[in-house]
Amino acid sequence: MLALWYSFQLIQHFDRDEYEHILQISDVVENDYGTYMCRVSNGVGKAEMIIRLTRTGPPQVPTALQKIASTPKTLFIGWVPAFDGGFEQTFIVEYRSLNPFNEGFGKEGVSTVEVKNTSRMEQIKDDGTVTWLLSYNLTGLAPLSSYYFRIRSKNKKGFSDFSQLIVATTNDVNEDPNMLAPAALRFDSMRKSVTIEPRAPPDDCTLLYVSSGDSWRSAGCFAPDQEIVDVPGGVLLRARFCSREHALRCSKLSAVL
Repeated sequence: MLALWYSFQLIQHFDRDEYEHILQISDVVENDYGTYMCRVSNGVGKAEMIIRLTRTGPPQVPTALQKIASTPKTLFIGWVPAFDGGFEQTFIVEYRSLNPFNEGFGKEGVSTVEVKNTSRMEQIKDDGTVTWLLSYNLTGLAPLSSYYFRIRSKNKKGFSDFSQLIVATTNDVNEDPNMLAPAALRFDSMRKSVTIEPRAPPDDCTLLYVSSGDSWRSAGCFAPDQEIVDVPGGVLLRARFCSREHALRCSKLSAVL
C-alpha cells in the first residue's frame, strides 16, 4: 500500500485523445530518491519510461549544442537543457574566434555571455521525432569567420561542466558590383606583408580572406592607412573593399594570390 504522501492523478485531454498520469510525492524524504518506471500498454503494444528523482544541486550539462542559422554578423545557436538541479537555471555561452591562418585560437580572448532570455523552438528530425531546443542569437561577430563555442548552465547551487566545443562559421558579406574592387594583391615574403592595388578608398576598409585548405575565412578588415602584416607564407589570399559605414556592403572579390 502506498503511503499517504503518494498520490495519483489521471487527466484526459479530449482534444488530442491522450491521457496524462501524474504521480505526486509530498514531503520528500531520503527513501523517495531513486528510479521510477512509468509503463503503459494497450491492445496494440506497450512503452516504458525511466524517471530519476534526485536531490537538488548544481544543474547538469546542456546537450546537443548546435548552429541553427547564421548571418554575416550573427550565429543563431540552440541546445537541449538538462536537469536544472531543482532550481531555476541560466546558461553561460563562451566563444572565441578561430585563427584563419592556422585554425587555432585567435588573438582575441574568450567572450562570455550569460543567457537569461532564451527562445524555445521545435526541431523535427529526419525520422520524424521532435526535440525542443532553447536558442540564442550571438551578435557582433565578423563575417565569414569561424568561432569555437561551448555552453554550461548555472543555478544557485553552482555550475554544470561545459559542453563539448563546437565550431561554427558566419556568412559572407553582401556583394555590390558597383563598388571599386581590388585589382591585385602582392605578398612580400621578407616582411610577411600584403599590399593591395589600388588602395582602398578613404571610407572603405580592405577585407582580407585566407585559405590554407578547402575553406575561406576572413582575417579582418584593414583601414587604408593600416599595414597588413604578420601574414604567413603558404596560404591563398584574396580581398575585397567594404564600406566602413555599411560594413556588410562590399565590392567583388579580387583574384586569388
